[in-house]
Amino acid sequence: MILAALLQLVVETVLPGAGAWTGVVTSHVGAWGVGIVEWVGNLPGAAWVVRAPAWWVVAGMYGAVLAWAIRKRLGWSRARAAVVLAAAVTGYVGWYAATQRGGAMHVWVLAVGRGSCVVVEGPGGQRVAMNDGSVSVSGVFGRVTEPFLREGGMGEVEGVMATGVGGGQVSGLAELARRYKARVMYCSEVDWAWRKGTYAVGRFFGEMERTKAAVRPVGAGDEVDVGDGVGCRVLWPPKGKAGALQGAQGGLVVELTYEGKKILLVGGRQTAAVAGLERAMAGRGAEYDGAVITSPEVSAEVVEKIHAKWVIVDEALKTAAGMEEDEAEQEGDAMAEVIAAKSRGCVHVTVGRESLRVETFK
Repeated sequence: MILAALLQLVVETVLPGAGAWTGVVTSHVGAWGVGIVEWVGNLPGAAWVVRAPAWWVVAGMYGAVLAWAIRKRLGWSRARAAVVLAAAVTGYVGWYAATQRGGAMHVWVLAVGRGSCVVVEGPGGQRVAMNDGSVSVSGVFGRVTEPFLREGGMGEVEGVMATGVGGGQVSGLAELARRYKARVMYCSEVDWAWRKGTYAVGRFFGEMERTKAAVRPVGAGDEVDVGDGVGCRVLWPPKGKAGALQGAQGGLVVELTYEGKKILLVGGRQTAAVAGLERAMAGRGAEYDGAVITSPEVSAEVVEKIHAKWVIVDEALKTAAGMEEDEAEQEGDAMAEVIAAKSRGCVHVTVGRESLRVETFK
């Protein structure tokens, strides 16, 4: 684009009469350049996100540049000003490196309507995307998930997980797996056993077969790889019992653990979610730090069974399920704060070595 404009400027300066002829060509070259940049920008991993620096970093950089500009008035030599400027640049690079999001587990819960998309990232940058779709909003992958992954500089996901395949919450999961080069797709052993039970379930697995992700059915006790130090253990369905369960009992209930913190991810239909929670909570009490609802087919009953400090749901699901109050009363004295992922926003959970932080973005 810049070269085309520069060429046009040179031609009009040297040969004014030829400018009208070359203008057509250079304008098309510029348009092609815009198209190429847009195409490259949409490639997974093409974006390199740079966070806004702290105010003191900006002040230091501007101060160093200003000192270079007025070095003669300050009586500084060029070498001295160069050292100050180099120190400012080193400070900025050091700050950026020190504040990278590595060294912690991150969980992003995206607002997608009555559905779910959850991205889990381990301390080493390994990622697993859980679900991607909605029963109330179409085109979730293109409108919500892909822009989030691209703007976050997330070039690939190592795996995808379907915590339930009976609804629209997985409508974009195959496209996500294909575009972001997922190597494995985790699903419930029950959902896999009933993959030919309905047209919608069969279609989903058919789309997944056209990706490069190997299907791995899992049951209680199986571990999902989310990187070093992160535990991701399946609690539901019972291992090896798929033949004794109905399709409505499919879906996954999964436990994430990192540095002693535990987060529950509840998927599947109402029947599976309730059964999975009863197994997860049996004899454990108010043990979980938090929970995430990843299914559009659950009610307030499910939230009432979760013994945790907070529960994250999509705002649309919160309204549809009758969870209008900010707190949901549970069995016993435990209370869970219901945190809603607002429209076009997300909830970000960061679990560090000695901390757990929940932030809501609109």
